[in-house]
Amino acid sequence: MRSIVIDGRMLGQPQCFGIARVILEMVSHFPATDVPVRLLRPPVLPGWMSFERLDPAVDVITTDVPVTAPYRVAGLARLLRRLDAGVLYEPYHALAPLWAPCPTVVTVHDCIFEGDLRLTGGRARQWAYRANTSRVLRSAAAVTVPSTATAAAIGGFYRSVPEVTVCPNGVQSSAFDTDDAAVRRARAELDLPDRFVLNVGSRRPHKNQAVLVRALARMDPAVSLVLVGRPDPRVHDEVASVVAALGLAGRVRELEAVPDHLLAATYRAAGAFAFPSVAEGFGLPLLEAMSAGTPVVASAIPVVAEVTGDAATLVAPHDVAAWARALDAAVGDPAVRATMIARGTAVAADAGWSRGADRLYGLLADVAGSGSGR
Repeated sequence: MRSIVIDGRMLGQPQCFGIARVILEMVSHFPATDVPVRLLRPPVLPGWMSFERLDPAVDVITTDVPVTAPYRVAGLARLLRRLDAGVLYEPYHALAPLWAPCPTVVTVHDCIFEGDLRLTGGRARQWAYRANTSRVLRSAAAVTVPSTATAAAIGGFYRSVPEVTVCPNGVQSSAFDTDDAAVRRARAELDLPDRFVLNVGSRRPHKNQAVLVRALARMDPAVSLVLVGRPDPRVHDEVASVVAALGLAGRVRELEAVPDHLLAATYRAAGAFAFPSVAEGFGLPLLEAMSAGTPVVASAIPVVAEVTGDAATLVAPHDVAAWARALDAAVGDPAVRATMIARGTAVAADAGWSRGADRLYGLLADVAGSGSGR
């Protein structure tokens, strides 16, 4: 049978680290199969990335064909023919090649760039992004998305959309089961405050972290805010100016990243996890926080409600007073905390990676076995 080829050439790019984590989890949870699965990777990878959990049957292939070089499309085509590719899977649709000698399945994670000019740097770049996405959708054999919210959003922006399959992201709950000793290590190594609200996410406008700073000014003065995420040099981040204007420098701790071995304990150390995004494709940190036993307060937007069910307190994204009330309760009210933790761990326990991995593998195997080509 012809092979499933997964295009992981973007794995080493910093802007794709989130997608890299998702695709490695998906492939590591593929069901046992006789269909050959081959994962393309670049020559250089970040230190945290490992292929140890992949099934030994997955063939990891290093290639120097760069993902961002359209002129190398012929080199990719030759590689796909050599691998007898029945389907090429593109985990990030925007980097799909101009042409491939086999059917292509792509994942569209969200439609954030379509709706926010701040992220694209103006209308010209937004138009170029949408034009490229239209090209990819027209040529794809099928599309996967992480949520029904993203599926609905695609239909609102694009006319020619092939069959869409929802392959939800997940969480390995056992990886976020930590103990008090680990929490103490995280507090010491990262200099975490005694009581704090945690946010994990890139520093981009749609992440809306500034509302948390404004809410902090109305909360119990003993509570701090810890923001984990790298700034995006392409866009303005208003957090620093809001912190300065409100005189909260002593209560806001900013970390670009948390080492993997401390991540679960950092979630567990937090009094609450806050997720104020105004737009998302899924929201993986929501499941991570709930797996760690941390109450979640999040934006009342469709995708968040889809991921969290009844386990989170949902708040209008820009309602500062509501954020302050909900976070104060999540951090300081024992009864509220107990209910939120119980519901959150239950939702996370049912959100394993196999849900999406089984659907993704089934789709790819069907396309690879169809014998169709271009």
